[in-house]
Amino acid sequence: MTTILDFISVLRNELMFRATPGVKLSVKDTWLGNTLPPTAQDTCVSMETTSCSSHYRNPRVDLWESLSISQVTLELYKYGSKVAFITFDGKDSNISDWFSSSRILDSSWSDVTPSTIYNSFSINGNCSRSFVVNKHSNGCLDEKGWLAVGEPATGCCPWDIVPNKPSFLYSAVDDIVTFVSRSTDLGTAEAMAVFVNYN
Repeated sequence: MTTILDFISVLRNELMFRATPGVKLSVKDTWLGNTLPPTAQDTCVSMETTSCSSHYRNPRVDLWESLSISQVTLELYKYGSKVAFITFDGKDSNISDWFSSSRILDSSWSDVTPSTIYNSFSINGNCSRSFVVNKHSNGCLDEKGWLAVGEPATGCCPWDIVPNKPSFLYSAVDDIVTFVSRSTDLGTAEAMAVFVNYN
């Protein structure tokens, strides 16, 4: 039986989007509503590793600017556990500009802050990457940052060419990581999610 506490809990942390690796659908275009995903299975709203074959996009994303959103959190999951996150100020935001360094409130990476200087911090990203949080780029062998979603399209660098795209690359340590390194400091998440809290 659903209680008022369950309802309040949902309002405090509503899932707006869950991206699935390897499904050959653009994360960016699905989030922005440029590509409509197939109807998501029930398993697509879980952060567990599932047989989900699509992305999940909450229909309320299209109502974003009319919702009383206070915070937005992007989270990465591996083996069903949260491995990284960034929380943003969601007040007066739209579906693109909430993902901005100036809106950062908290992060699992101590050096991802509003005052950090970034080479790129953007949903649109570059080189067939989206949701990019990059420190600097000095050619393919020296791309360093915290987060990059590898989109299904062909990328610019050898490290973009991986099977089962989209892929979710992230720094598994409290520092930037060189994306080409493939060291244990570079993680690959099994799900990416966007949650919102309301005023």
